[in-house]
Amino acid sequence: MLPIKNNIFIVIALAMALMIGSCMSLEKVSIANLRLEYDKKPLRLRGTSLPIGVSVITTDQKRLRTRGFSGGNLKWSNFRVSVEGGNFSNGKIAISGDNPSDTISVRITSVHHPEWEIREVIGLNHLLSIRTNPVEPVVWAPDESFKMTLDSYYDNGQAYTSRLSNKLIKQMNLSMKAEGGVFSGGRFHIFEDFENIPQHIVSLNLESQDNPEVSDFFWARLTYIKNYMFSTSASDAWSGSAGRSGFSGSDGNSDGRCGGRGEDGEDGRHGEDGKNGYDLDIFVDAYSDTILHTDLVYVEVATLGSSATKHYLINPSGGNISIQTRGGDGGNGGTGGNGGSGGNGGRGKEITIEHKDSTGVHYITKLEHGGRGGRGGNGGYGGNGGNGGRGGDIFIHYTPVAKPYLHIIIPESIGGDGGSGGSPGLAGSGGTGGTGNPSGSSGNSGNCGRRGIDGYRGPDGQIIYTLVDN
Repeated sequence: MLPIKNNIFIVIALAMALMIGSCMSLEKVSIANLRLEYDKKPLRLRGTSLPIGVSVITTDQKRLRTRGFSGGNLKWSNFRVSVEGGNFSNGKIAISGDNPSDTISVRITSVHHPEWEIREVIGLNHLLSIRTNPVEPVVWAPDESFKMTLDSYYDNGQAYTSRLSNKLIKQMNLSMKAEGGVFSGGRFHIFEDFENIPQHIVSLNLESQDNPEVSDFFWARLTYIKNYMFSTSASDAWSGSAGRSGFSGSDGNSDGRCGGRGEDGEDGRHGEDGKNGYDLDIFVDAYSDTILHTDLVYVEVATLGSSATKHYLINPSGGNISIQTRGGDGGNGGTGGNGGSGGNGGRGKEITIEHKDSTGVHYITKLEHGGRGGRGGNGGYGGNGGNGGRGGDIFIHYTPVAKPYLHIIIPESIGGDGGSGGSPGLAGSGGTGGTGNPSGSSGNSGNCGRRGIDGYRGPDGQIIYTLVDN
């Protein structure tokens, strides 16, 4: 067991250590040394932030650290911090995005001991090389898009992989040039028209504007192996409007009259027929491509009656094209109007009856028969659905060299769907019988309307093949 004197010494030492460790100010502290601290592993780039700290060695060899990065308790108000090439706030240096220098200069001065000062120049990291990569899988064909990643190599020995985006390109001060497509929204979009893709190549060239020696040229050759799709559809027809509901019948008056009959609901309007699908004129040819060293099938699809024409190149070793023309759907029939409610029967007429007996003349008031409630109106019929439009005709003209590849052309003409018949109108409820002696009976409800007839599906169009000369 330690002597009491030693125990007291330990308690005092611990108390002094705690007092110094929780010290929030350097006003009464004697300084032996100051040192700037920061993490040297993360990238120091324009537009990023750098957490820093200050380590203080006291004359009695105690170490104090600032809050934040250094993990101490010293307030930053103990120091004045200025930065050339950035701004300081709450333990972090925000490196200016437009800093023209490759360094930032940091000056830290003790507020209570201005003779103590740190001056240090911190170098920014340099980009050594970059490399772009597509994110697989990619369909290497026109009118496709794909994401890309950017591998960045810096002088700190680290490699960083990021998703390539327009924001990252701007942040890294890179210039960009795309061929055979455009890069936007974080994706490379291959042009739809193959005629705008010379040599079947798409490419993206990135170059550092700070150091032109740092650049990357990504390129890929299209294969045209794709399941292409061309589809056109006539406009759908208008649906019929709903019928107007009938008005309620008038109530009987107080003389016990019957309530009026409810008005019938109107019939719903019929749906219109769908428009016929567009006729298509297709030309199919094939040739041996000397760049890809394979046969390619050329397909031209023209919509008759308009100037719309599409061009496709297809690799028959895995590629194909589905071509569809569809008639418009028939419009739905309108809902029938609801029948009006029957009017309530009138209250029975009051009559006074004279009665004489030995005690004198007496008058008794009584109600006559109450009026019958009016019959409810009939619900309107639902409108008939319109018929679907006919599918368009497809005319396929092909050359002799294209004949072996006609199996990759998948034409389809589809008639439009018929519209649904409209729902029937609801029957109007019968009116309530009027009060009386006896009370009137309630009126009968009207009849519900009939549901409209569904329209017919439109017939499919014809597909006609014709052999033509080269």
